[in-house]
Amino acid sequence: PPNVKYQERFLKAYREARENKRGLWR
Repeated sequence: PPNVKYQERFLKAYREARENKRGLWR
Protein backbone atom coordinates (compact mmCIF):
# COMPACT_ATOMS: atom_id res chain seq x y z
CA PRO A 1 0.00 0.00 0.00
CA PRO A 2 1.09 3.64 -0.47
CA ASN A 3 1.06 4.05 3.28
CA VAL A 4 4.33 2.14 3.56
CA LYS A 5 5.96 4.30 0.93
CA TYR A 6 4.76 7.44 2.69
CA GLN A 7 5.99 6.16 6.03
CA GLU A 8 9.40 5.39 4.56
CA ARG A 9 9.62 8.85 3.04
CA PHE A 10 8.48 10.46 6.27
CA LEU A 11 10.99 8.43 8.26
CA LYS A 12 13.81 9.49 5.96
CA ALA A 13 12.80 13.15 6.14
CA TYR A 14 12.36 12.93 9.91
CA ARG A 15 15.77 11.34 10.34
CA GLU A 16 17.37 13.98 8.13
CA ALA A 17 15.63 16.80 9.96
CA ARG A 18 16.61 15.31 13.29
CA GLU A 19 20.25 15.16 12.23
CA ASN A 20 20.12 18.70 10.85
CA LYS A 21 18.34 20.09 13.89
CA ARG A 22 20.46 18.04 16.25
CA GLY A 23 22.71 21.05 16.78
CA LEU A 24 19.75 23.38 17.25
CA TRP A 25 17.98 21.01 19.64
CA ARG A 26 20.00 20.82 22.81
